[in-house]
Amino acid sequence: MFEEEVRRALDYVAGGVSVRIVGGPGSGKSTVLQPIAAGLEKAGVTVYSLSGSRLLNETPFAGIGALGLEGRGQENGPLGVANVLAERLARRGARAIVVDDIDELDKESVAVIDIVQRRTERPLVVTMDDAPLYSMASVFTPAQWPEATIRLCPLRYDQVNKLLAQTLGSPPDVDLTTAVLMKSGGNPRLVVRIAQSAELSEQLVLLDGQWSMSGHTLSNEYLQSTVQELLHGLSADERTTLHTLSVVGARPLGPLMQIVEADILDSLEMRGLVALIEGSGGAMWVSVSPHIVVDHFRDLQVRSSRRVLADRSNREIDPPARQLQSPSPELLSD
Repeated sequence: MFEEEVRRALDYVAGGVSVRIVGGPGSGKSTVLQPIAAGLEKAGVTVYSLSGSRLLNETPFAGIGALGLEGRGQENGPLGVANVLAERLARRGARAIVVDDIDELDKESVAVIDIVQRRTERPLVVTMDDAPLYSMASVFTPAQWPEATIRLCPLRYDQVNKLLAQTLGSPPDVDLTTAVLMKSGGNPRLVVRIAQSAELSEQLVLLDGQWSMSGHTLSNEYLQSTVQELLHGLSADERTTLHTLSVVGARPLGPLMQIVEADILDSLEMRGLVALIEGSGGAMWVSVSPHIVVDHFRDLQVRSSRRVLADRSNREIDPPARQLQSPSPELLSD
C-alpha cells in the first residue's frame, strides 16, 4: 500500500537523513514503519527499534527498555543511559534508530534518543500524530538534522480499491469501493475494519470473482466497537459537539466557533474526527469525518434526545439563510 513512502524513507536514510512520518490515528504510520525497518536491515543497517505507549508514557525509561540496556546507566539519569547507547551506535557500520509513536514515548527515553542522535548523527526514523498547527498539544520530539517529513494523506480511490482486494482476497466493484471510501474517509485501518465486518455480517457477495454489496448499507453491529475505539478518551463536550454535527450535518466555521471552543475543534481535528471543507462561496465548513461516526450517532439505538440537539443547532448554530452558501455535494462526500 505504501511502497512509494517506504522507498522515499529508505532513500533518505541511505543519504544520512532522518525521517519523520506524520499522520492521524489509523493512517498507517506503524504499517509504513515495519517495511522501512525491514528494508534497512536487509541493506545491512543495524536497527535499534523502540515504540511509545500511551499507558507507559509517564514511566521513566519504559521506551528505551526495549533496547535491552539492562538498566545500565539509569542511576545517572538520561545522560548515563545515553552514554551506554551512544557507545553502541558509535561502532563501525551503518546504524539507525527507529521509534514508533515517538509522541507517546516517556520523556526520559526521548531525552536519551535526543542526546544520542546529536552525538552520533545516526539517522532517526520516527512516527507521530499530525497535530493541528495552532494546537496546544505538546509534541516532544528530539532535534534532528537533516530531516525529511513524509505525511500520510487519506487513501485515494485507487488505493482503497487495492487495499480492499488485499483484505478480501478478490477485487471489489465500483460501488463497494466508493461506499467504503465514503464511510472510512480514506483511513486505512477503517477500510480494513469495514471490509472485514461487512464480510462477517454477510453484507458482501462474491460474483464472477468480484465482491459487491448485497444491500444498500455497510453499517452493522461489528462496527460499533470500532467507533467506540475512535471515540475513546473524548470529553463530554467533544462528544456533544460530534453528536450535534452528526445530527444536523456540516456547519459554517464562523457561527460554530461562537458556541464551540476552538480547543474542542482542534482536539477533534487532531483525532481525525472532524474535517474542514471549503464552501462554494469560500467560507469554511466543519463536518464529522469519517462517516461511520455519523452513522453511529444517527443510529436509532444510540440513546439521545435528537429533538433537543436539533433545536439547539437550529437556534444557535444556523446563521440567517442569506449568509450561507453550502459546500458542494462533492466536497461533503469526500
